[in-house]
Amino acid sequence: MLIKLIHAHPLLFPASRPPRHSALPDGWFAIAHALCCAIEAQLTSAELTACGVARVSAVQGRLEVAMMGAYPDAIDGLIESAVLLSEVTCQECGERPASFRANGVNLTLCGFCEHERCIRAARNARPPAC
Repeated sequence: MLIKLIHAHPLLFPASRPPRHSALPDGWFAIAHALCCAIEAQLTSAELTACGVARVSAVQGRLEVAMMGAYPDAIDGLIESAVLLSEVTCQECGERPASFRANGVNLTLCGFCEHERCIRAARNARPPAC
């Protein structure tokens, strides 16, 4: 999904500054895409060339977005809103509501995806973190 996001927002992800250590869970693509659209709407052409997205990833069950370069303070508020939304959105399927699960692996999952994850773990003969 990260590649799809990069292709949809080439000004925020210039080829000369690819994001590092990034991985976007499928369920959070819509949040990240809406965030990128909002950032692009806030920035002037000059500001777009002066900044970009350094990292988009799931960290401890939350979306993490880091910017690089100079950008207006309002962007931080947009990022925080996206992070808060990720905390109640399943990172696997995008459904809401979802809850933070801290059973060895920190994830934000809906009930269905948590159940499916437990089934997959049981099939792989690992004790499920449920």
